[in-house]
Amino acid sequence: MPHTTSDALGRFSALAKSAAMARSAAMAILAMLVSASPVWAGSAVIGGVKMSCHAAQVVVNNDVPGPGFSVPGLLMFGPRYLRTYPPLVQRLIFMHECGHQYVGTDENAADCYAVTAGKRQGWLTPKGLAQACKALWHTQSDGVHLAGPERCDALKQCYDNAPGKGG
Repeated sequence: MPHTTSDALGRFSALAKSAAMARSAAMAILAMLVSASPVWAGSAVIGGVKMSCHAAQVVVNNDVPGPGFSVPGLLMFGPRYLRTYPPLVQRLIFMHECGHQYVGTDENAADCYAVTAGKRQGWLTPKGLAQACKALWHTQSDGVHLAGPERCDALKQCYDNAPGKGG
C-alpha cells in the first residue's frame, strides 16, 4: 500500500504504462490475425446463419482468444469458443460485438443492441432469449459485463422494450 501521494502516483504511472503496453501488444496480435485471416466485408456465417454488421469487417479465426471482440471497424470471432454456445447464442454474440460499432464500449448497450436487432429481425423469440439466459446464467461479473442473472434481467427488459413481434 502506498504511503505517500508520490508513491501512489508512481504506482499508477507504472500500471498505466503496463496497460498501454498490453493494449499495444493486443493490437499487434490482432493485426497479425487480421493479416493472416480471411476478412469479410461485414458478414460471416455464425451459428449456421449469415450474419451482417455493415459497420465493420469480420475476421473468424481459431487464434482469436475468446468468442468475440470488437474494435472500431473490425469484429473478430474465435470459432473454437463460439462452438461452446448454442447457435442462437452465437448469433447474439455476433450482434453484441456489432453493437459496439454503434454504441461504443458500453457492454449493456451492446447487449441491448443485440437483443433489439434479433427481435426486429425475427430470429430472437422469448424461447430463444430463455436459451441465451440459460447459457449466460452461470457467468460472473467481470467489471464490464453484468453477472449472469442481472445480465438476463437487462436482456429481458431490452427485449420487452424493443419493437417487433417477439414470437
